[in-house]
Amino acid sequence: MSIQPHKERLKQPDDKTKLYKIIPLKFLEDILDKNYFHFQRVNTYKDDINDSDQPRIDKMLAEKSIFLHSKNYSAKDYYDSCRSRTYACCFSTKLTDHLFENYYSKPQDKAICLAFNSPNLIDQLNNNFSNSPIKYGQQRLKNFLDINHGLVEYGNFEDRFMHDLLPNPIEYVYFKDNKYSEEHEFRTVISTIGMGNIVLPDKSPFQFAESINLSISLVEASNANILEKIILGKNSDKQATEQLLKKYNIDSQIIQSYTNNK
Repeated sequence: MSIQPHKERLKQPDDKTKLYKIIPLKFLEDILDKNYFHFQRVNTYKDDINDSDQPRIDKMLAEKSIFLHSKNYSAKDYYDSCRSRTYACCFSTKLTDHLFENYYSKPQDKAICLAFNSPNLIDQLNNNFSNSPIKYGQQRLKNFLDINHGLVEYGNFEDRFMHDLLPNPIEYVYFKDNKYSEEHEFRTVISTIGMGNIVLPDKSPFQFAESINLSISLVEASNANILEKIILGKNSDKQATEQLLKKYNIDSQIIQSYTNNK
């Protein structure tokens, strides 16, 4: 287990940056009840099937790069394996009309936006990461994953991204096509290297689930200047949001309305 081993490779937000996450109200209730952040395996995203994949030209070049002692195993295979062992939890550094209009925009979602203090949230997630998110039945396994945080960089996904040397796999996780640039994405990533098998206590191979959860208490976060605001959009239900916060003894003063920028 390592905390931010690739920090120097990733672009970091400054200490004044806020992190925004839009979710349906029912998701907030579940998060408050079960104390977690949801991390999705990056090769299972439906909205961006190329998430964390190699750009097209890179993939062609990586396919030609063969490991010295594994003639049937290419750099492309290695990157694919890393991608299948990588999970992301995504935020935005800017709360915009685009986010409210494209994520959980249906009235029945009653979507709200969580606004976090970025350095405080990063510190809390790093602290909580010592409690392994990996389970085998009811048993928590020794944590063999790493956690990283950083800003996504955008570019031409059809062009060459690869440097003279093969990139670290984490660089692909933080690179997306320009068409997603309005998301201004920050992501927390939980991952492990793609070589070798991970074996469970019963000697069977470990299977990477489509998602994992990392523990975090939003109740504690609201008391520790981590969760700073809950922002309501046009389809939010203010009364239901207030009732939910009251149930968990969270001060409703953190609720505010979104100001449309159009």
